[in-house]
Amino acid sequence: GDALSTATSLSIGPMIMFRIGVGAAILFLTRNLFKRNAIDDRASAHLALLLAMYCVALAYGGHSRSLASPWLGVPTDVLHVISVCVWVGGLIGVMLVVLPATNIEQSLSAFERFGYAAQRAVPVIVVTGVIQSLRLHGDVWSVFSSSHGVLLLLKVAVVIVMLLLGNRNRKIFLQRQYRNNSRTEGSRAMLVRASIYEVLFGATTVGITAALVAVTPT
Repeated sequence: GDALSTATSLSIGPMIMFRIGVGAAILFLTRNLFKRNAIDDRASAHLALLLAMYCVALAYGGHSRSLASPWLGVPTDVLHVISVCVWVGGLIGVMLVVLPATNIEQSLSAFERFGYAAQRAVPVIVVTGVIQSLRLHGDVWSVFSSSHGVLLLLKVAVVIVMLLLGNRNRKIFLQRQYRNNSRTEGSRAMLVRASIYEVLFGATTVGITAALVAVTPT
């Protein structure tokens, strides 16, 4: 109880400095991994821990900590951000790193594994998003009467479109692959096109989220 009280009473300055330090550590570790061109389990664990710490610092500096029930807002926001990173970040990784550097069989395998992870990240995004919305907007009607609420509704609409588009693209792609048993370079091009649209919607969502942080939900 005392530790939680102390943590929530700290000023935002130290947390910003902590975020900068963790961000620098992430960049340093990532740079070394690229230079070594190899990622082992220990390096993956260190990177995951640093990313989790960064997400905590990020949540601490926003509405999750400054408004109602920070004990709920901060962990919920951390789960939300991590799940978005799995979905949107994984999609960017597949499109920019995996597809250009692997053969078609490996690309398809990576795409299917990403789909498995995304399907589990999306429910977490939805649940944590609902919790945060209810926490920030106790009055449902304030969603429609405040700038924060309007941006939130716009974000939800973009996410819904992204979900529908991603689900449609994967179904069409996998149906064609299994029906035709065709794994050609045309399949890779189809994957890239499908990924680009999802990434654009994902970037729009991140932009709206950045705007939400700067607007007080009143």
